[in-house]
Amino acid sequence: MPEARLRRKQLEKAAPDGIAPRKSHQIPLVLPSSLRKVQLAGDELREYEWRLREGQAYDALHEMRQHLRVCAHCYKNKDRFSRGVRENLWSQSAIKKVQARVD
Repeated sequence: MPEARLRRKQLEKAAPDGIAPRKSHQIPLVLPSSLRKVQLAGDELREYEWRLREGQAYDALHEMRQHLRVCAHCYKNKDRFSRGVRENLWSQSAIKKVQARVD
């Protein structure tokens, strides 16, 4: 695996006591899309990363749809049940919270 080779090179640069010169959060994350074609063993890694990113996109779309449904429900609830200043202010604050999530 290309990641193993890169990690081995990083460990070779380590001090004699075995401690790496960089902290763990400073080590770059090697994704298949950041590797050159020569380094890839095949297209399996790119396909795997593509499926992961596609799944994340579908999750984000699902979450956006849910927020829009809640926003629509808040508007319908406000139109149907809110009478008076206090109820309308409460409804507007709820709608603003949901709209902030959508934005």
